[in-house]
Amino acid sequence: MEKKLVVITGASSGFGAEIAKQLSELEYPLLLLARRVERLKALALPQTLCRQVDITDPGSFEQAIKDAESQFGDVDCLVNNAGVMLLGNIEQQNPEEWKNMFSTNVLGLLHGMQLVLKKNRKRINQGQ
Repeated sequence: MEKKLVVITGASSGFGAEIAKQLSELEYPLLLLARRVERLKALALPQTLCRQVDITDPGSFEQAIKDAESQFGDVDCLVNNAGVMLLGNIEQQNPEEWKNMFSTNVLGLLHGMQLVLKKNRKRINQGQ
């Protein structure tokens, strides 16, 4: 059985990078997304497309998925891993940083789900 495409956001470090390594060992084709593309490329995983994407930008997110699907076929799994966490004294934090955190942690996840869910649902309903 041919393995289907897995998209991993926030794949440049931590859990995202580790998940990418493990799925690559299992021979899944991967689309790795992060703001730091050089770290994605440094993983040097086979069958992998690396893209610098800010998940708060649905246009670039969608284009990366289209590029990967043209190379590897439909997305079968999305690992919505990207996130931002502000640490420090809340009294001194800039509200703009909180807006960025919300956009990444909530809206970025929504963008990813919207980009793959509709097509996957259609495929499932057609019995593929």
